[in-house]
Amino acid sequence: MGNEYNNYIDQATSIAIQDAADNIRNVTDISNTASGVALSKLLEGGDKVKCMATIAEANKLIKNAIQNYEKNHSFIYRVQKFKCKIFTIL
Repeated sequence: MGNEYNNYIDQATSIAIQDAADNIRNVTDISNTASGVALSKLLEGGDKVKCMATIAEANKLIKNAIQNYEKNHSFIYRVQKFKCKIFTIL
């Protein structure tokens, strides 16, 4: 029975890691697109303040996605470590 629960925990943690990686990829795609549009507008003579603010915000989104991934990974590591202790008791 313990091995079955172990498999469920492994599957859940694998999905959580995949979701976090997908989030980074999606946020990066959106942020790069926004930065590209802002840079294009800037080169066309657009509002420098708005364009630079857009680029800065896009970079902040990427940074936040990476921080979320690191938190997620840290949490999953602790779950796996705790899981090992639990299943040695069972």
